[in-house]
Amino acid sequence: MKPNPKVSIVTVCFNSESHIRKTIQSVLSQTYKNIEYIIIDGDSKDQTKSIISHYKSKISILVSEPDKGLYDALNKGISLATGDIICNLHSDDIFYNSSTIASVVCKFKTQNINLLYGNISYTLMHNKHLILRYWRSGPFYLTKLKYGWMAPHTSIFIKRSLIRHLNNYSLAYRISADYEWMINAFTNTKTKPYFFNETITKMSLGGLSTNFTGFFLKFSEDKKITEIYFKYPKFVLLCKNLRKLSQFLSFY
Repeated sequence: MKPNPKVSIVTVCFNSESHIRKTIQSVLSQTYKNIEYIIIDGDSKDQTKSIISHYKSKISILVSEPDKGLYDALNKGISLATGDIICNLHSDDIFYNSSTIASVVCKFKTQNINLLYGNISYTLMHNKHLILRYWRSGPFYLTKLKYGWMAPHTSIFIKRSLIRHLNNYSLAYRISADYEWMINAFTNTKTKPYFFNETITKMSLGGLSTNFTGFFLKFSEDKKITEIYFKYPKFVLLCKNLRKLSQFLSFY
């Protein structure tokens, strides 16, 4: 790998005025400087675009136009990325600290890997210091997928050279396309995954996937995905949801 690989960070947002500033500042505060920052805005109607404009000189690519939702925007952002390594940072999340990207790049340079994932903590949207849940991923084994395992989406860093061999996020799902994408990514024979046992991001509770309405939608979409990819989908789905219980017990 290059001595100073470029890292492309993609943030997608829509009507995110209450938290987009913290997300942007989290990227700009990174000690690692070879960063390409891409923001895909779904033509927000609140003050999101105005807030982003204050940082325009430090944003590599900014697109603001109507889209078909989160995964359409992610696909768009990834297609525009020119970095050696790509990650997603959602508009209500922040990196764990200012050296997160530097630590991740160090692992890519010293390990024979093309996909890295780690841990995340769940916080209140307006209080990033209060940790409510902790998601420790653990090392990956192929059989773990049959027991409902998945890595936190917001902790994944992936080489652009590997992305070329993977499918885009499916627009058939509003909230679970990342789960299907991960199944394909982790089962791809070209993937060399690495578990980085550090907290990568602080993720806010209160988004679509963590409220009650989102929970039932996610359950329905996860059910469809497990029925496609697994021989015993009900068992996989049960294990996947039971795994969330351990996250409330895995504090520092």
